[in-house]
Amino acid sequence: MKSPIASTGFGYQLVTPYDTTISQNTLWNLERSLANTVTIDSGAVLTITNTIHCTDNARLIVRPGGKLVVDGGTLTSACSGEMWQGIEVVGDRTKHQLAQYQGTVELRNGATIENAHCAIRTGLAGGAGYATAGGIIRAEDAHFVNNRRSVEFISYMDTLAGGSLGDNVSRFQNTEFIVNDNNLFAANNCDFIDHVTLWQVRGVEFEGCTFKNLTSDLTNRRHAIYAEDAGFTVTTYCEQHASSQPECECPEEYATHCDFSGFANAVEVNTTGEQYPVTVDGAHFFNNITGVRINGNNYTTVTRCRFNQSSLPGNSRGNYGLY
Repeated sequence: MKSPIASTGFGYQLVTPYDTTISQNTLWNLERSLANTVTIDSGAVLTITNTIHCTDNARLIVRPGGKLVVDGGTLTSACSGEMWQGIEVVGDRTKHQLAQYQGTVELRNGATIENAHCAIRTGLAGGAGYATAGGIIRAEDAHFVNNRRSVEFISYMDTLAGGSLGDNVSRFQNTEFIVNDNNLFAANNCDFIDHVTLWQVRGVEFEGCTFKNLTSDLTNRRHAIYAEDAGFTVTTYCEQHASSQPECECPEEYATHCDFSGFANAVEVNTTGEQYPVTVDGAHFFNNITGVRINGNNYTTVTRCRFNQSSLPGNSRGNYGLY
């Protein structure tokens, strides 16, 4: 189905004002406005290399077996003061976490998602979320900017042969998560939630990522990573990881550490049920009220981290590196 073309002040721009299904490999390499739902079907790949302006009703849904690739492109809001819905990468919680069974989102080469209520969610929004969890997210050299929540992982465990649990295959490398005073939260009567939330998943990887809360709102610092009955790893990205001696310590000149700054609790892990391993290694924490807060998880290691305990203005109870 062809999209209509609408005139803009800067020439011509493709417009998708209706629900659309992508059923074959498709490239969006021109600037475009999105006004409703685009669904990427099983077996199809939608690749975005330009800027997509999304209205408040716009969302992208990636079905199991489908893939969305944002290769240097940008997904952003279309209308002044309005946020858009975000991406829902759909899975099948009864299947293994392989691309033929789960939806996949790949962000690379400076891909940017901004001004979304939830930039990427691993399941459909609403009551169907639990049943449709299991989607795969892979981000490298990407940017999440001024999203109410950047990534939401919904409960999913991959049970392997023999009953053991496999790690989630989602990973983030050299990726930036930022919220600042250019956000649209007040205009949409909402507040910043967290950059990443994880519920009942294990093994999600963050390598060399940056997490910042640069807002002037001192009452809503929130979290960079918040985990509920979940496990994950925060590690250093090594530019020479695939060198001839990958088991050796990464030389500092090739190391990109995970950085966390400006949060109430930069990393928080709460446990009410099952416990899964949490590793925070080589990370740098600056200007957080608490760097790492662990509640009820006996399988957590925090090693080789730096905590700069400069106080945030307005904080009266003191700061903690590890609580």
